[in-house]
Order: sequence, then C-alpha cells, then structure tokens
Amino acid sequence: GIKNYISISNSVYSTILCGQENFISGSRNIVVGGLKNSAITTYGIILNGYSNVLSSNTHFSAILGGSGNTMIKSTLSLIGQGKSNLINPINTSKYVTLLNGFSNRIYGQYSSYSFLGGGSNNKIGGQNQIILNGQRNVITGTGFFSSIINGRDNIIYNNGSNGSPFIGNGSGNTILGSDVSFSFIGNGLNNFISSKNSFIGSGNKLSATSVYSVSLNGIRNISRQ
Repeated sequence: GIKNYISISNSVYSTILCGQENFISGSRNIVVGGLKNSAITTYGIILNGYSNVLSSNTHFSAILGGSGNTMIKSTLSLIGQGKSNLINPINTSKYVTLLNGFSNRIYGQYSSYSFLGGGSNNKIGGQNQIILNGQRNVITGTGFFSSIINGRDNIIYNNGSNGSPFIGNGSGNTILGSDVSFSFIGNGLNNFISSKNSFIGSGNKLSATSVYSVSLNGIRNISRQ
C-alpha cells in the first residue's frame, strides 16, 4: 500500500493490507485495502471502501465497504456497504446492523439489536427496531420491536413499554402514541393510528384513535371512542 499508518504506541497485532492512506490506532485491528479508512478501536475490521471510520467503543465490529460510513459506540456491530451511513447511539450498544443505502442513521439512547437494511435517509432511534428499505422512514420511542418494511415518510413513535407496531408500505403513514403496541398499517397514504391493537389495511387519510379499531380500506374514515 501507499501512505498507510499504524500508531505504534497502542496498536499491537494490527494490520493494514494494501490500500492508501489508511489508519489504525488500537490493537488487533485489520484494514484491507481502500482509501483513507480509519480503525480507532480494538478488534475492528474494515474491508475496502473510502473514508470509512470505526471509532471509539466499536470493539469486534466491522465495515465491509462503501464510503463515508461511520460507527461509534457499537460493539459486535456491522455496516455492510453504502454511503454516508451512521451508527451512533448515546450509550454503547451491541449487535447493531446497517446493511446498505445512503445517509441512513441508527441512534438513540440505546440501539442494541436494531436492523436497517437499506434505502436512504431512514432513521432508527431505539433498540430492537427494524427498517428494511424506503426513504425518510423513522422509528423512535422507548417501545420495542417496531417495524417499517418499505415506503417513504412513514413514522412509528411508540413511547410505551410494549412493542410490535408495524407499517408495511405506503407514504406518510404514522403510528404514534404512549402505547401503540400491536397496531398495523399495511399500505396507503397519510393514514394515522394512535391506539394499541388497531388495524388499517390500506386507504387514504384513515384514522384509528381507539383500541381494537379496524379499517380495511377507504378515504378519510375515522374510528375512535
């Protein structure tokens, strides 16, 4: 390689194989190829790519390629590919996965066991959450096991102790409340749920604000107490 650098003072058993202007500071790291990649941790792996960073407290974690991807405070975690993706929880988390895409972010108080598959500008702000694809989808709150499969501008905010709200697809759909556990939006446009155990199949501007509400399809229907 060319102009690669390993900090001698604290980088025991670390290796750079090929590449250019790659940097290691920390023991037992491996950087294989690429340009301007940095492993500032221990037991980290970066395989190729450009300007990827494994920063502090990312022990036993890896970035497999892409460009401008950064991981902070996430052990036993993975960024697969993509561009300008970020894993950065407030407190050190584990088993966080961001596979691909552009400008996706996993953050929050804790992000352990969260998974973001791809797409662009998607955000996960909690642990045990899933976004598979899409654009500008957001999951946040203290609840667990929220899922958005695809679509754009969909939001799940579950601030309860329970979990499992789900949005399958569509645009501008929202599940929001202090307890929206087991609520479901399958598809559609600008649908809204603010209660638990509620169901909207599809449609446009449907609302469910009471427990056990069901709307299969339609426009501007409202189900409430």
